[in-house]
Amino acid sequence: IYKRHADDQIESASITPKIGTETKNGASYRIQTNIQYEHLLRSFQLSQNATIPAGDYRYQDISMSYEAPGGWTFRPELNLRLGNFFDGSRIMYGLSTVWNLSKHFEINNEYEYNKVEFPTRNQEFDAHIARFRLKTALNTKLTLNSFIQYNSEVEKTSINARFRYNIAEGDDLWIVYD
Repeated sequence: IYKRHADDQIESASITPKIGTETKNGASYRIQTNIQYEHLLRSFQLSQNATIPAGDYRYQDISMSYEAPGGWTFRPELNLRLGNFFDGSRIMYGLSTVWNLSKHFEINNEYEYNKVEFPTRNQEFDAHIARFRLKTALNTKLTLNSFIQYNSEVEKTSINARFRYNIAEGDDLWIVYD
């Protein structure tokens, strides 16, 4: 539960019961539902084609996921989420992979598709989001992590790269590109 300081009213609240299991080899499966409340004082724009008007919203969705065992060199993860979204509906599915080429080098790729519709307002949008992460560690003193994301709805690519050199215990030099 999140409350606004100005009027001490509930701004956002959620209840998310879930159940999951892990197999003997470490794969995990999860199913959960999200019951959400939002009180918006002002409207906000989700995309060029969809705006959420101010008001009270109660909605629910369900999601399912599978994650491969953590010890695998190549690990896929699948996600599916569908249900209500504010006064409309949303379907989201995603696929991500983690590939550990060595103890010093990891590649992570993600793709997510969102279809959001608001039939009463005749608004909808599709968003494709692609992410690429690269984690490298030459040793405990020298690391480079980078993140690239593309969002089709806003047609924008974001890049973040962080180089860290550990000079001595407690003394790190960071070079960050954003």
